[in-house]
Amino acid sequence: MNRIVQLLLLTSNLLSSYSFVGTRNCESFRASKTCFNAVPLELEGKIDPSKVWEVELTLDGETKTATINEGTSVLEAAESTFTDPPFSCRNGVCTTCSGFIQEGKDNCLLAVHGLGKDLVDEGYTLTCQTFPVGPGVKILLNQYDKVYYEQYGKYERLEVVSDGDKKKKIFGLF
Repeated sequence: MNRIVQLLLLTSNLLSSYSFVGTRNCESFRASKTCFNAVPLELEGKIDPSKVWEVELTLDGETKTATINEGTSVLEAAESTFTDPPFSCRNGVCTTCSGFIQEGKDNCLLAVHGLGKDLVDEGYTLTCQTFPVGPGVKILLNQYDKVYYEQYGKYERLEVVSDGDKKKKIFGLF
């Protein structure tokens, strides 16, 4: 057996036997059926996990209400409510989990946030980094296309070169 396979098996065995403090089961968590329910460092002291709120979530036209504690992100609420809400990095960078806060923006705290100020001011958010801290929060999920375009795509443009051919410029540079 080659060394890489041995290393992967060893790592897998170690991780499967390790018990993480503060974890809970999440039915749809893709990697290991376990997700971390920890308050981000940026929000320590600002969130009270003993408080419980109802959050209205809409995914692809279907609206459901999730009852969650204050230490649960909107993405975690969506995972416990819907079969397969979109997400990727869970770090507030990729924009895959983008949502739009329809109501209750003042009752949401944002941890690490990779969106520009203009998008945040409009009400867009990264659900993996959004934590409800009050009543009346309503979030429209699956806003990736709109957010990606506003965050990155609008800087990609076509330029006409002298011979009439179109040439794609990425971020106005190439």
